Amino acid sequence: MNGRKAFQATVEDASDLDDGDGRKEHSDGDDDDDDALPAAQKKITDKLVIPPGDIGSLVATVVSEVLSGVLGKLGVTSVMGGDSESTVQTTKAAKKPDSSERLRMKAVVRRVYMDYCGIEQDLDWMGHQSVDKEVAQDFATGLNAGPDPEDLRFEMTTSVEKSYWNQKVVSILFDKVKEKCVREHGDIPLPADPDLRKLVVAKFNRSRVPWRKGQLRRDGNTVETEDARQKRLQEEYEKLNTGARARTRRANKFTRRKRVCTKELELCVDNSDKKVWTFLLGLLKTLGPEGMSSDESCTVGHETVYHVKILPWCREMEGYMDMIDEARLLDQDLYSGSGSKPGKRVRDPRLKSTRDAVKNLPCSLYNEKWFAELPEPRQTALSCSKQQFDWMYLIAKATQGRG
Repeated sequence: MNGRKAFQATVEDASDLDDGDGRKEHSDGDDDDDDALPAAQKKITDKLVIPPGDIGSLVATVVSEVLSGVLGKLGVTSVMGGDSESTVQTTKAAKKPDSSERLRMKAVVRRVYMDYCGIEQDLDWMGHQSVDKEVAQDFATGLNAGPDPEDLRFEMTTSVEKSYWNQKVVSILFDKVKEKCVREHGDIPLPADPDLRKLVVAKFNRSRVPWRKGQLRRDGNTVETEDARQKRLQEEYEKLNTGARARTRRANKFTRRKRVCTKELELCVDNSDKKVWTFLLGLLKTLGPEGMSSDESCTVGHETVYHVKILPWCREMEGYMDMIDEARLLDQDLYSGSGSKPGKRVRDPRLKSTRDAVKNLPCSLYNEKWFAELPEPRQTALSCSKQQFDWMYLIAKATQGRG
């Protein structure tokens, strides 16, 4: 009998244990000593049976498990070896995916949802047919086989945590994501299973908002007609698509500007110029894609004109962004004649963005007056970064291309 089995036995079970030759084990008259123990200690000893001569094995097992629990949280595994030696071996903790790897994994998750749920974009959730509640309940009690792996449907009225059906769907999608990652990105280490599973669950969690919008609405005893629902959904599609296009333009603008700054930094030889482009590149990276201004496009003649929306929360930096955009047009070393060019941009102080301010930025990047007028709870909610960002005042000057 090893230490672990003895640890699980109780006094009542011990009286029925076979000693190996067909005879039952009996007490040797130690009951009087047991009765002399304090009540609390007796309660503990009643739960343990330590076979004679096996105390060393029991202690080793307990010590090993305690070390495994404590050191495991630190990324260390305890290895018990030999008669009296113990060694500690570190194990490499699962690497947290960086931003590029995370984007790649999210793209795989999107494709798996498209292949097995028919969801190409979040808008498609509006028409997703939820599994019947009764079917999900039957699965929970073992009355049906559960989700069809080739036509997965969620129980949209509840969360993953509260639905055995949804948990099974997530497990199937998780396995498909892992298979696809190995098949398409086998040379890249997979993130830890919990991180990958979170991406699968997060996509479903986001789906419930558009799904609810797609359901027939009820106003008292009046139920929305199908025609009214289709019209409402069409308007919702157009609204969301407009927002999606705006986000794409902001992301493209950010990528283009960052590429210009990087290239200019590589080409410039003057130290003062290097400082300028280093500052501009750092400014872009700190603001991120959501820190780029939005715009509304229109066509004037044969030219597309973008009416820039002012960001009320953002520090004045229009001239800085203009320097980057102009560098792309003036410098022939940066881009060839093919490809799209930044369109004409018109700023109207009356046209202001209604998007929420980007959070976690250094305080120096917020509009000082705007920030001061915010109520204290909203100032706190911005969670201003403690990162120090030293502002550089620039004077724009006429430049000529290198070409």
